[in-house]
Amino acid sequence: MMTPVTTWVWQTESCQKAAMKQSRFISTWDVLKACQCRRRARRSGIALIYMMVIMTLMIGFCSLAVDLGRVQLSKTQVARTADAVARYAVQGLVDDTYVAKAIAVAAQNSVDGSPVVLTANDIETGTWYANSRTFSAGGYGANAVRVSIKRTAANGNPIPLVFGKTLGVSSCDVTVSAIASITYQTPTTYVAPAKGDPWLAGMPDGTTGNWYDMAPNNSPTKSPVTLTPNTGLQFNFAGNASYYPGTNPFSADGSSAWIINNYAGSEHGMANLNAPIASVVAVFLDDSQPDSSPPPAGLDFSSAASRDFATLSPGLKQPFFIGDGLRDDKVTPQNFIVPAGATRLYIGIMDGQQWSDNAGGYTCTVAKSPMIKIVK
Repeated sequence: MMTPVTTWVWQTESCQKAAMKQSRFISTWDVLKACQCRRRARRSGIALIYMMVIMTLMIGFCSLAVDLGRVQLSKTQVARTADAVARYAVQGLVDDTYVAKAIAVAAQNSVDGSPVVLTANDIETGTWYANSRTFSAGGYGANAVRVSIKRTAANGNPIPLVFGKTLGVSSCDVTVSAIASITYQTPTTYVAPAKGDPWLAGMPDGTTGNWYDMAPNNSPTKSPVTLTPNTGLQFNFAGNASYYPGTNPFSADGSSAWIINNYAGSEHGMANLNAPIASVVAVFLDDSQPDSSPPPAGLDFSSAASRDFATLSPGLKQPFFIGDGLRDDKVTPQNFIVPAGATRLYIGIMDGQQWSDNAGGYTCTVAKSPMIKIVK
């Protein structure tokens, strides 16, 4: 039997043992919790590194998608502009205007939203050797022009990058060159008398025209040039013509003060025409007699603007104005496109009637338009 003192001692010892056990239990739990926290901290750090790496890669891919697309588009724009500039500039070799032509055309184009700016140093003339496909800059008798368009940091106009800046690349250089060559065709020269009535073209001898004229005495001159459909012709004329005895003669452009047409209207299957009197006109025919089919619609060259064309594409049996064969600047040749099916070209003088009393005539020089192509 326990006394009160014994009981108190036992209870005290029990409480101390329980307290010691509880103390040991709490310490172990705290250790486990601390270990778990350290593991979580390490895992969080690794995840952060992974996220940084992934974000860097994503930025890189965005740069490739956006910036590469922008650069490729700019390269395409530069290449197209270089081709256009070279093709136009090479036409200036004949009158030494190739630099001005190149700069003017370049300014009409843009790359990455900015106008293309060329200097004389970006334009070279030289000789293109077709057999070896090589370009030799400089020298005499140039037949080619090389144009270089540069969007570079050295020029102060590189293609800017958007996402590339995050990777330390803020721009990209783009440089493209194009070479255009020109081949001139051998011209043909012949005489076209002022008495030639265009509406007697292709008609048999004895055919009357406009009540006063008759083939072959008043037939227009047939050009000896072999025609190739869809190719261009260029003309040059020397001489003058008058439409009535005693009147002042006119050059190939005729008199713009008097726009006239054929008083007989559409005649022998060929359309009527409005053009300056005494000017040089022409008509394309196929192998058939023109009056074997109805006439097409007529052309109108009443205004100065209608005569200042770069290229004209008349149809068969459609008389058209040639004049002196030059634009209003009196330098740039005009191109006349041979229509499909054309086998004959006739040159005559514009009048309203009675070609038989005209005087004078022209020495005509005609050549196929120069062949211009991008060779490299």
